[in-house]
Amino acid sequence: MAVTGSAGTGKSMVCRRFERLGVPVIDLDGLARKAVSPSGTALIKIVKHFGQKVMNPDGTLNRRALRRKVVRDDSDRRILEEILHPEIGHLLKTQVSGMDSDKAPFVVVEVPLLFESKMEDAFDAVILVMAGERLQKKRLSKRDAVSEKEAGLLLKTQISDERKIDRSNFVIINTESIKKLHCSVDRIFFILNKKYSKDNEIT
Repeated sequence: MAVTGSAGTGKSMVCRRFERLGVPVIDLDGLARKAVSPSGTALIKIVKHFGQKVMNPDGTLNRRALRRKVVRDDSDRRILEEILHPEIGHLLKTQVSGMDSDKAPFVVVEVPLLFESKMEDAFDAVILVMAGERLQKKRLSKRDAVSEKEAGLLLKTQISDERKIDRSNFVIINTESIKKLHCSVDRIFFILNKKYSKDNEIT
């Protein structure tokens, strides 16, 4: 199952709740960081295209510098996606295949750019997390220590929620309390657990 949504909507909070419910969770951003590690081939390609300015002195990727470039240039963003997506997809398949399917009926993958990267067909269900744009900017500004203007530039690179709703199986509105968010996740967990539990299989 994929959990997706624009930046600042609270996808990670949703995934943490699934973890508390015993569901294995994979963070695609974590796989992306692994893909651009100094030992990987993706980092070499990124530096070749974007230059040494996106590198830290210790040889690691300066993710903030790279993000500043791609949020202002669509062609750069597409090139970055072409470099990263195949490597991330390979890491995801490897991690999922190594999981014990007897321990949980399904796996949740946090995929920030699910629709932008055209990955929705790889998942059995899509859970979309939404929040108002003003709230998203405020959350991003606090989380990433950037201005709300810069946060707004990042949001503009992503597909609007209106276009994502019809392509999602479940929608969570995360604008109120943590308790209400947890109730929304619990409801979806109950539905998915009932659907995919092996106890419901016909033998």
